[in-house]
Amino acid sequence: MVREGIILGHLVTECGIEVDKSKIEVIEKLPPPVNIKGIRSFLGHAGFYRRFIKDFSFISRPLTSLLAKDVSFEFDASDYDVGAVLGQTKDKKHHAISYTSKTLTGPQLNYATTKNELFAVVYAIDKFRS
Repeated sequence: MVREGIILGHLVTECGIEVDKSKIEVIEKLPPPVNIKGIRSFLGHAGFYRRFIKDFSFISRPLTSLLAKDVSFEFDASDYDVGAVLGQTKDKKHHAISYTSKTLTGPQLNYATTKNELFAVVYAIDKFRS
């Protein structure tokens, strides 16, 4: 018998259903969305694996809100959370090592954009400290 196989974009093994790594590589190589069509494409690809992503609807909320009618397409700083990526460059390719994010609470929600950006830097340094 077969021990594992790819069925409908999912890797099915004895342990259960997992994500097909080749599909993740496709999502990673998608260009950053610059219009509504790009957002729909990204959300469609990422949404296929929403069952494996905790709080997917909360995470995708900023992109989903750009799909509403008569909303200006503008990427800007978030007013309610910060995030950071720890990575390295090897052979002229960027590789992500770890991701982190934090939802702002209480007085942090009232910070100016520049203070939120500085908070994100301090948070990332503290989080990724060895």
